[in-house]
Amino acid sequence: MARSDSTLDLDYFNQARAAAPVRGIVLLFSGAELRCAPHALVDDALIVGRGAPKELMLEDLAMSRQHVGVRFTDGRFEVRDLGSRNGLVVDGQPVSPHGLAPDGARLVRAGRTVFLLAADLRPYLLRSLRLDGDQVIGPVLAQAWDELDAAAKSSDVVHLSAASGAGKELAARRFHAQGKRPEGPFVAVNCAAIPEGVAERLLFGTKKGAFSGATENADGYFQAAAGGTLFLDEVAELDLDVQAKLLRVLETGEVLPLGASKAVSIDVRIVSATHRDLREAVSAKRFREDLFFRLCRPKVWLPPVRDRPEEIAYLAAAAAARIDRSLLLSPAFVEACLLREWPGNVRELLQEVEDAARRAGRAGAAAIEPEHLDEEAGRRWQAADVDSGATARAGKSLPPDDVIEAALAKNEGRVASTAKELDVHRNQLRRWLKRRSPVTER
Repeated sequence: MARSDSTLDLDYFNQARAAAPVRGIVLLFSGAELRCAPHALVDDALIVGRGAPKELMLEDLAMSRQHVGVRFTDGRFEVRDLGSRNGLVVDGQPVSPHGLAPDGARLVRAGRTVFLLAADLRPYLLRSLRLDGDQVIGPVLAQAWDELDAAAKSSDVVHLSAASGAGKELAARRFHAQGKRPEGPFVAVNCAAIPEGVAERLLFGTKKGAFSGATENADGYFQAAAGGTLFLDEVAELDLDVQAKLLRVLETGEVLPLGASKAVSIDVRIVSATHRDLREAVSAKRFREDLFFRLCRPKVWLPPVRDRPEEIAYLAAAAAARIDRSLLLSPAFVEACLLREWPGNVRELLQEVEDAARRAGRAGAAAIEPEHLDEEAGRRWQAADVDSGATARAGKSLPPDDVIEAALAKNEGRVASTAKELDVHRNQLRRWLKRRSPVTER
């Protein structure tokens, strides 16, 4: 269940406008409710619990009246257990009763409440989290959206810098919708998926007779997007010759189809995107410098989902509901999602939470718990030679088949967890599965 925390009083608004950072906490989950509620420290301190100041509005029966103390001192947060009956967890690690959390604390779970320590609350005070159809737009993403809206009203080109899965196409569609011709066509092209040697004719079209088999004129993506917006995702994957022709389109507003002798005028807005460092690509002569300056201004940075923690519980709840609307999210599961880096961004988060919901459903659980989340979900990629214990395990023999099958059943088919329990390398287990096991790897 989501709870609205969009109303800010005058004191909070004035704090948000202040020049100095506003220290505080952001409630992300409390009881069974999804939250995005900022609370500023008072005199650099705050007590969280059922008996805390009225404005916290906590209804978490698993919390003590004075559960956790938060203080900002000497440029860092101090988090202390105030003798709570149900304990305190900071960044996934339990804190001893009446104990102090280690330095660098960021995420706190107390009772059934999860909150973030924020060195500067101003983004959360100025912008509230909002739901726009299937989209979750928190304060961090909203700032990028504001920049995108401004670009849509002032420019016919914009460049999106973002990692894979961060929502580039959603951003491109927003640019289109906020622009001068939202009723026009929107055409999305993944440049990385265009087969080598055909990018020119796919982008710019072909003239009849341009090559063997060209029996009629054919429009390209630019012509298809005329009067609207063309989204060129992973534009850095285009070869240099095609980049030169793209530059000419930008400079002249004309497209020269392959095999044609005369260019045709084209009116199209262009959104480009890449996960690469284009300055590095220019330096390495993989991307044209003149195209960089023509295509990549203005630029909008789309933050990865790990930098948008206020959205994660909402995204997870939506993904779980697609599988089983009766499943709840446990506070520990929300915490586990918040602690992972999600290199695949929103796409990876949604897929993994859906898988976790299926596992919870098969187990008959009422709520999704951390053990339902795949051990490797949301983790950074690691080379095999740095895998913990990989070298030691690689030479070990597999145990008998019935032992493997029992371990797989216990771990619900998860290869990494099963391999760890059996103390063997997961590649050995994968080979065993391919040879004889009908269990689907997860």
